[in-house]
Amino acid sequence: MSESREWLIQWLRDAHAMEEQAETMLSGQLSRIESYPDLSDRIRIHL
Repeated sequence: MSESREWLIQWLRDAHAMEEQAETMLSGQLSRIESYPDLSDRIRIHL
């Protein structure tokens, strides 16, 4: 496997992990922002 292909695969894994972590954090925030309905709606749309 070429070095550039290995770099790309690692980058894609890292990007996927960051996206998964962002979804986890946004899901956790939903329960804490009940007094901000517009913000919670936007987060729900994003998820």
